[in-house]
Amino acid sequence: EQFDLTYQLFDLNQSNTQEKTNIQTNQLKKTEYNHRDLTEEKYHECRLACEYGLISIYAHYTILNILRVWSYDGSSLFPLEKFGDCTFIVKLLRLLDYHYRYTRLHTDETIDRMSLLINSILKIELNELIKYCRIKDNRISYDILQSKAQLLYHLQKDIMIQSMKFFIDPSLLNSKYNNEYEVEKPNFNFILKLVHLFVKLISEKSTIKQADIDLLIPLVFPESLINVLFNLFLINPKHENKIIILRLFSTLIQTNNHFNLSTTIQQFFFHLFTELQPNSTSTTTQIMRTFQMAIMDFVFLLTEKQKSQSVSIDLANQIFALPQSFHDLLIIFDVINALTDKNKQTLFPELFIIQSIILLGENHQFTSVDIEQSNKHFDTKSDLQLIHFMNNNQLLKISFIEFISSLPTEPTPNTLYYKTYPSLWHIPAICIQIRAKLIYQFNLLVEQLVSFIDFSLFPGQSIFTDKIQKVKSYILYETKSKLFNTAVTLSIEEANTDIPTVNFDTVQANTNKRTMFQQAYEQLHTIAHITFRKENDQVWRAQYLAMHSTDQGGPFRDSVTCICADICSTQLSLFILCPNGRTNSGFNDDRWIPKAYPPNEPLPNRIRKQYQFIGQLMGMAIRRKHYLNLKFPNLLWKQLVREQITAADIENIDIQSFTMINEMENIDGDGNMNDDPMPTNLDSDSATEE
Repeated sequence: EQFDLTYQLFDLNQSNTQEKTNIQTNQLKKTEYNHRDLTEEKYHECRLACEYGLISIYAHYTILNILRVWSYDGSSLFPLEKFGDCTFIVKLLRLLDYHYRYTRLHTDETIDRMSLLINSILKIELNELIKYCRIKDNRISYDILQSKAQLLYHLQKDIMIQSMKFFIDPSLLNSKYNNEYEVEKPNFNFILKLVHLFVKLISEKSTIKQADIDLLIPLVFPESLINVLFNLFLINPKHENKIIILRLFSTLIQTNNHFNLSTTIQQFFFHLFTELQPNSTSTTTQIMRTFQMAIMDFVFLLTEKQKSQSVSIDLANQIFALPQSFHDLLIIFDVINALTDKNKQTLFPELFIIQSIILLGENHQFTSVDIEQSNKHFDTKSDLQLIHFMNNNQLLKISFIEFISSLPTEPTPNTLYYKTYPSLWHIPAICIQIRAKLIYQFNLLVEQLVSFIDFSLFPGQSIFTDKIQKVKSYILYETKSKLFNTAVTLSIEEANTDIPTVNFDTVQANTNKRTMFQQAYEQLHTIAHITFRKENDQVWRAQYLAMHSTDQGGPFRDSVTCICADICSTQLSLFILCPNGRTNSGFNDDRWIPKAYPPNEPLPNRIRKQYQFIGQLMGMAIRRKHYLNLKFPNLLWKQLVREQITAADIENIDIQSFTMINEMENIDGDGNMNDDPMPTNLDSDSATEE
């Protein structure tokens, strides 16, 4: 008798002979058809469809569970050839990616198994390539690559094949994927995902040596793959995808000093940057501005790389022909490097010194000797005290010449003049004056060029943005005020008499049926982005129902106070009292922090809009200089202005957790207390979910 083995479970650790003894000897009983309302043919169709669906679900979750085990421990990977050849495995990976990207539920499979699996396998393959290269001490051919790194080879091949389909028919870039049967269609997002995984693998300098990175980059990103990515950049209509490719190239340049793009590609991007350089006077979308910044960062890396290499005359001419504003930004970049160099080995750029004649005048220019003499006396602490002195000096607000002329110039320290700034006591007065000139000139350059920088970008998204953010403490208050006022002026809406009236029902507010915040949100959130930017001192009229009030400013200010009180209270679900407040311990026990929502569920749209409305209220208060009594901790304010969060910021709102962490850190494996204190280099990721 023949038996259908389709549904048999096999133990792969047993031999084929042992497996045969485990086969059941009883045939499955035939299921008789006995349904009256369906024809026998329809019944069998439905039954087959249900069985197929159940088998698909079972197979799907079986594979996911297998991959879950594999991705946790890359050293015990199951031989992939058990699934089939690499072509089939690539198709399987694309199906997994389709499931994760398009069909999974928010409560189902929150981890991207495809990425974890590829990462685990490629790590093993790349290690094998490194070992082979060390033993053989020669270049790795494509035959060796195909035998030692099969998955890498076939993934590269799949990228090439998909890309060729896009080149033949660019309209495929706009394709939508409606079901898993379309997984064979070229998928640009899948290509980007693979490339991102490649970059991540070879750029983790904490786990891989630089020599190994230099060895692997030509293998993982051969010239043919780079050319394909460049061509995808050209044909793709979406700037979001172009930005990803640009950042990929930038990462490769930063990762390996020997990585080079062809002269043709470099010349193209130099020309593109000249045509699309960031322009503070032009009106562009946010995505277009981000694209311009990505091009500028990439061109900067190319120009920096050319300093240590010999370049063709054509390429050198193109670099020289780049906009003057870009060359000025390069000067600022070099000045920042010199200011932040703790070892004092980085020289200030010669062009910056020459510009002092133009920017400061003939009588107040400085020389390279002056800077060298002054620079050796200053560190970050003394710089910040000098900047504080300059910010609080009224003469600087009137005239730089009057300010600089008022400073002492003797070659010895002047502790009396700088009596409230102890870090300046030991520095010769003439050196302080030179440093003040340098800082002032740096601010003049920043004021001229900072409008080309997009400060809405997050850390890590732009080299120039990160560089300026790094030294924002060196930017004088007057410079910041000018830039801020300019930004406010450019985004302001003209004032008019059409001020919206907001009706507040204080009875409902007092009974917690509808808080003052909720009433204001419901009536204003659709127009807040315009109304809150108007020049009116009062952006809404508060009408308290049944109180017959006439708003001349008092009811408006009272409504703002009540709205703030609602935000920092239990009447709304947006913020919760910080741990110190809930346990009545430590300091800052009256501070409120955002409520934590499950990471595997989307934030409800109404909640998202309410958070946005609070941000719009903050913007309105900044513009109109209103006071908002929002009891937020330093940690939250730092996140809003993208400053580094420290362990002290977290400890200030959660003292009990840090006490327990300290105790655990001070206990060794035998249960004994250690003398070593808790490390203080924690960041926001070390905090609890709250």
